[in-house]
Amino acid sequence: MKKVVVIGGGLGGLSSAISLATKGFDVTLLEKNRHLGGKLMKVNLGDAHFDFGPNTITMPDVFREVIRLSGENPDEYLNFIKLNTHTRNVSSDGKVLDFSSNQEKMKDQLSTLDPTGAKNYESFIKEITRLYQLGSSQFFRKSFTSYTDYLSPGLGAAIAGYVPCNRCTISIAGIFRIHLFCRPLIAMPLI
Repeated sequence: MKKVVVIGGGLGGLSSAISLATKGFDVTLLEKNRHLGGKLMKVNLGDAHFDFGPNTITMPDVFREVIRLSGENPDEYLNFIKLNTHTRNVSSDGKVLDFSSNQEKMKDQLSTLDPTGAKNYESFIKEITRLYQLGSSQFFRKSFTSYTDYLSPGLGAAIAGYVPCNRCTISIAGIFRIHLFCRPLIAMPLI
């Protein structure tokens, strides 16, 4: 049996360890922290609760697939709950913007905080949906281990369809006028 060492027990390391073990490797997982999950952790300080790392799971099927690969039933381990409101942002002057999966709620909030953002919100959702679908079809499930992996015509078209990262920030800042909440929106992963 081949032995392999996975360094880091974050989500990627855990997924790699499970995937390799199901393929017959003798896996040793090394993690420097006292917890697994990497940045996916909660810290409690008094009555305050802070989520670090990815606190929004946009691809629950990937988690289920990894558990299924191990021969287990993911429903026995994972219970994903869709939250209508998943992140609350409070500005220094006390204004509140709740990130929500409910698009009407988002537009209602933006209509008072940022009328321009409310008007542009649907086009913003359309564009990030397009980018997500592009990433899903060409990047998410592919390993690029050789320069020949980059020679796919579909990949070339997908890369051409992406806006360069510095332009993503500019385009989001152009959609939303409220600067007090602009930083969290810019930091949101687009894919």
